[in-house]
Amino acid sequence: MKVAIMIPSYKEAENLEYLLPKIHDEMKLTGCEYTITVIDSIKQTDDTKQVCDKNGAIYLPRRGSDNYGDAVRTGIEDAKADYIVFMDADGSHDPKYLQDMLAKVKNNDMVIGSRYMKGGHTDNNVLLVLMSKLLNMTYNILFGLKVRDVSNSLRVYSADKIKSLILTCQNFDIIEEIIIKMSLEFSPLSVAEVPITFNKRQFGNSKRSFIKFVFSYFATLLRLLRYKISFKTITVNSER
Repeated sequence: MKVAIMIPSYKEAENLEYLLPKIHDEMKLTGCEYTITVIDSIKQTDDTKQVCDKNGAIYLPRRGSDNYGDAVRTGIEDAKADYIVFMDADGSHDPKYLQDMLAKVKNNDMVIGSRYMKGGHTDNNVLLVLMSKLLNMTYNILFGLKVRDVSNSLRVYSADKIKSLILTCQNFDIIEEIIIKMSLEFSPLSVAEVPITFNKRQFGNSKRSFIKFVFSYFATLLRLLRYKISFKTITVNSER
């Protein structure tokens, strides 16, 4: 079982110094063959490359732009493994959950680290939690998903399935784009969830803007609804 761990990063050298050794410790317990790749900005802005060299991680500048969406696409394109893990670089995703998630992905297309299932928790403030839960409820209702945590980026994917998708979102909304397009392309999609605690970042400041967060997610919602309608129309016509 080959696993590619992909970590989108932007000025997170201090957090990666703390995170990368913990990932190695946990992955050694799984018995999997694995690589860790840090997908940095196009131009190096801090000591991330040196931290990667020191801690046995591949340093990969993202292609396209410095948007989060391009970091994810770069990671998917470069992964050479059976399964692809995505996790945050800021320490909010504890590597201790990787063992359980990788065990479950053998029988599923995707495994999500869930803040909102029984046993899960988040350290985010009340406003962010309310917005996140509203987002989850909206996406579940409109797209027929049965997932407690649609928007958390700690996930394990079947590599062949995620590599087949055409992903266009530029920001953090690519997380929803992935699950919705996978659910349409590979229906019925098999998704498992593992309860996690979402921690506050260890060092530095968040790269997410609340206003941008709200507008981008609702714009993406409308775009994906159009995609769903178009996909179902094409499917119906092809079956006639």
